[in-house]
Amino acid sequence: MSPELVYVLSHDSSSPFYKSYASLFKGFLLDSIDNQVIEDLDIIGHLLFQMMMHIDRIEDDQAKGMDMVIALQTEAAKRLSYYFPINHSFWMQYDRIAKEFAQRKRLDRLCHQRSSWVNYETLALSRSIYAELGLIALLELGLLQNQRFNTLIKSHRQFVIAFQLYDDCADFYEDQSKEQFNWAIHKASAKGIPLDQFYRSTLFSALIDTVVGHLNNAAELIEELPRSEYGLLIKKIRDSVDSLYQV
Repeated sequence: MSPELVYVLSHDSSSPFYKSYASLFKGFLLDSIDNQVIEDLDIIGHLLFQMMMHIDRIEDDQAKGMDMVIALQTEAAKRLSYYFPINHSFWMQYDRIAKEFAQRKRLDRLCHQRSSWVNYETLALSRSIYAELGLIALLELGLLQNQRFNTLIKSHRQFVIAFQLYDDCADFYEDQSKEQFNWAIHKASAKGIPLDQFYRSTLFSALIDTVVGHLNNAAELIEELPRSEYGLLIKKIRDSVDSLYQV
């Protein structure tokens, strides 16, 4: 890895789970798992997370140029090619995810034009779609059973929607100046709620209840599965949601 990419990853101040995303699901895997595989997938996930963050910064006019985006994606693809040859079925899924991520701007415009909860859910999933690659890689490597994979994908998508809505509430003031669609801002505007009243409004309580509902759905789907870091993360986010009530 180039020194520039090492610097970018090592100076990432985001939540720790973004840097070890594959490890969240280790408890669901076969007993014979090689730790090196998980470590490699963690690095790949971190590279792709930084790629998405840099794209966001460019779109928010906080960064310029696509050189870093290309470098991050290329490094991730190089590392994935160690496990998956060019004709492997994994790359069909990789291409699908890249296309879904590319649709997020169109979906964002759609939400601005015809906002609905269904459209918002689709937008939320597209913004975080690369996170599914970790689970797909584990499945394609034969480390995750099909039935368990299907359960985890359903749970993971509930978690992503909850996390996106949670972010929209937490970033309510910060996102006012951005063009990116924010469900909390949209609903507050539609209801005529003043900015300084949002966190004391019934709308805020209702949105938090929706976040909790999706987190509960995510947790319930994996109730019968082994204990995992992913399950603990859902609980941690739930605790953070509770703290948001105190704002």
